[in-house]
Amino acid sequence: MRCFTLAEVLITLTILGVVAFLVIPNITKTYDDIKTISGVKNAYSILSSVLDMAIAEHGTLDRWAWPENSGYSDKNAKYFGNTVKSYFNYTKFCSSTYQGCFRYGYLSNGQTLNASHPPQQLGYRKTLVGTIYQDGNGLDHMIPSSFILKNGMTIGFAPGEFPKGWNNTGVLMVATVDINGAKPPNRAGYDIFMFDITKDRVLFVRKSWRANSSDYCNKFSNEQKYSGTNCSTWILKHGNVDYKYKNVKNLW
Repeated sequence: MRCFTLAEVLITLTILGVVAFLVIPNITKTYDDIKTISGVKNAYSILSSVLDMAIAEHGTLDRWAWPENSGYSDKNAKYFGNTVKSYFNYTKFCSSTYQGCFRYGYLSNGQTLNASHPPQQLGYRKTLVGTIYQDGNGLDHMIPSSFILKNGMTIGFAPGEFPKGWNNTGVLMVATVDINGAKPPNRAGYDIFMFDITKDRVLFVRKSWRANSSDYCNKFSNEQKYSGTNCSTWILKHGNVDYKYKNVKNLW
């Protein structure tokens, strides 16, 4: 029986090492992308189910006894959270003006990372293109009502505009979801996604003024301020995360 020489064994191991080097990163990337797609679909399903149960008990949102009937009201967001919390399978409910259950921060307009404003313990939320969230950049920083779910997700609600809804489109609440909670990367289009809530449904197609711009979910766009706000739309429409790897501006 012929035995392999040391040289042959070393050559074989080298080839296997090269193949593993090329293949394993792609396998990992594919696995992460599958988890992202599944997480977004699950978030949409949870939000839709919760809203359906709330409407069955309390009627459509336009019939609720909202504390305030104008502007972007933290009181309305807190009221919404308290009304729907019995329908969530959660471990923690947070009712505060800013971060709530989201355990990472944002920069106020014009602020930069420096000695007087050091990085937070768990870092900062980032946009799809990798810039740090700025106060008022559309990736709702003020989340008056939020939940940490038993499945690890963090879901928060920020107010739309009353009584007509966000930009007269009927969007009364904006849901921000981190599909893996405080774990990194805490980045729009990767693990942070947004959904609009009207009087009777959850919209994965963002109905506000952001929804018409393909640049708001396109890693290769020059857009920074609202980058990533519309990626739930892309995933639930196309079933992939191609926006992370190529320019999808003309593929919507």
